[in-house]
Amino acid sequence: MARMTVDEATRAFEAVCALSVREQARCVAEAARCVADLWTARCERLRLLDPAPDLLERFRAWLDGNCTDNDLAAAGARLQSLLPEDLRTDSDPSGALAGWALRDICAIALGQGEEVQDDIVATAILYAAGARCGRGAEATELRLDRLSAEELQFLEGWWRDCRSRVSLLSSTQDEAAEQADAADKGRAGDGIRGLCS
Repeated sequence: MARMTVDEATRAFEAVCALSVREQARCVAEAARCVADLWTARCERLRLLDPAPDLLERFRAWLDGNCTDNDLAAAGARLQSLLPEDLRTDSDPSGALAGWALRDICAIALGQGEEVQDDIVATAILYAAGARCGRGAEATELRLDRLSAEELQFLEGWWRDCRSRVSLLSSTQDEAAEQADAADKGRAGDGIRGLCS
């Protein structure tokens, strides 16, 4: 499998962040589903009832118009109640990172990020990559230029899956990047590019 470059990862994040919150959440869900098993293993180790299957089911129902915003928010709150506040000191950082990626599906879908929505999208996807690749608490540093080869490979697979499932991303990656650049004009801050340095 090919490995994404940092520039390609940056363009992919920018393309996703240019989408509606609904489509952003679908892209985050693609990454989070890849690490749900790590969260489930954490719940089993800690003897906790795993709320992730319910959250994912409610998210699917929400996409289909069969779940209210309040029900989706409640599912996210149940999962969040089990998450560690400080990932840097957690004894199971991969499981915790996976949990936060799952939780962020709801936050993104419901537009709870407001002016930091793009940061939440990138954080959730990078947490999923860090969790799957066993990076541990270092994944909280959120630096695209410090991603491991394994994390870039994870992002390559995630981006391929997003492009196949989200119709607005089915254009070539360069076209998607151009769309993101056009949508980004006038936004304040560095956005995703700020994660590169």
